[in-house]
Amino acid sequence: MEVVNGGVNGQTSSQIAARMLAAPHLHRCPTILWAGRNNYDQPQTVLRDLESMVSALALAGNTNQFLVLGVINSSYGGYEDRGTLPHRLILDLNRELSVRYGERFVPVREILIDAHDPNHAGDAADHAHDVPPGSLRSDALHLNESGYRVLVEYLLQHKMTLLRGDWGWVERVSMGVQEGRWALQAEVRLGWPYQVESSEDLVHWRGEFVLIRPETKTLEWEVPTSADPRRFYRLLRLPD
Repeated sequence: MEVVNGGVNGQTSSQIAARMLAAPHLHRCPTILWAGRNNYDQPQTVLRDLESMVSALALAGNTNQFLVLGVINSSYGGYEDRGTLPHRLILDLNRELSVRYGERFVPVREILIDAHDPNHAGDAADHAHDVPPGSLRSDALHLNESGYRVLVEYLLQHKMTLLRGDWGWVERVSMGVQEGRWALQAEVRLGWPYQVESSEDLVHWRGEFVLIRPETKTLEWEVPTSADPRRFYRLLRLPD
């Protein structure tokens, strides 16, 4: 499965929206939107830009396979600490995003703050200032590997069913013998596109076959006679 990372450091929500809207071929794919950090002092612009991106997804038929990530504050010399105007602007913006997008909103700032280490002096100070902990950052703002791990684990545990929707790996797949030939078998949904992928090491995968909108509930795909018998197979249900 290909993952497109469209992040560009320093861009405003308007710049992000312009690039996203210029790639309509991706709008039917599950999408994570993270914008507004670099112009949170223009909340109406951020909200308008995010709405334009969500509307573009809906226009392509993607009305529920997206997430909107909240804006985080930094530790730039106390500029965005608790009690400051920037801190309030960020909280107000996130609150509005939560109202607009409900369960599809991800409170990144709070997730990181909750993951602070109380035994770490720097983290304790950051927590008192209501700032994401330094142990999860590579600088005053950006996340390090540990920070991204905390965020990814939260998404996997709490949000992936929303993001995945009705597409993803088919879990109940078996291999059976049909007239002396090995065949992949699975129960599928009528009218949905599926793709068989194969691998020799469970790491690198390649597409073998696309069956567009099967007409029966049981999908059967014969393994090519020339295929390595040690090859692994999986079945992917594609976005409709």
